[in-house]
Amino acid sequence: MSKKFDAEICPPVEKKKGKEKGDKGAQVNLARVTALSKFIDVRLFGSVFAYSGVDTSFGIKGAVSIGWVKSLDVINVQTNQITKSVNGSEPKDDGGRSSDTMGTKSFVSGEVSYVAYLSVSQDLARRNGVKNSDIQHLVNELARLFEGDESAARPGGSHWVEKVIVWKHSNHKVCSSHKLFKSMGINALNGVYQSVSVAPVAGVEVFEIEGF
Repeated sequence: MSKKFDAEICPPVEKKKGKEKGDKGAQVNLARVTALSKFIDVRLFGSVFAYSGVDTSFGIKGAVSIGWVKSLDVINVQTNQITKSVNGSEPKDDGGRSSDTMGTKSFVSGEVSYVAYLSVSQDLARRNGVKNSDIQHLVNELARLFEGDESAARPGGSHWVEKVIVWKHSNHKVCSSHKLFKSMGINALNGVYQSVSVAPVAGVEVFEIEGF
């Protein structure tokens, strides 16, 4: 499998012909085109634009769809009781603690691996004016997904990406996303990732990107 991925997709965004009429329709269309031209997250993931005080709102369907993240094996979720040091609401008694100072925190003990599948619709990518650089940015950021996302629930080094597998069609889609996902086999030991293998599919290039 090649390691260098070079995205190739789409023409500039085109104005969408909608059901809106008159000045309102022109304003909605202008807002849609402006949002698609300026914001990569709107082009890739879509958005709903709702305006306060007016009866106009519209949605943009993103080119990227993401499925549920699933563990490679059954996991054991443990729960601990925690105590907050700050009251978020007024305590019932003077000098007492409010009810929201007690809570729970769930975690998975031991190492466990997960897999997630996502796809990019060629039709929606063309409609949204997705750029070649947008897809390249998406792939690069997937490889370093947890960088800069440290927190008490995800301490630095506790989450990481092993690999990103990219399937690239030719000029037109040659098979379903499901068939491509099924062509990948993940080898795991006790639910922990060991290696991955991808069967060739005619008309599709496969790229393997190492996690950051």
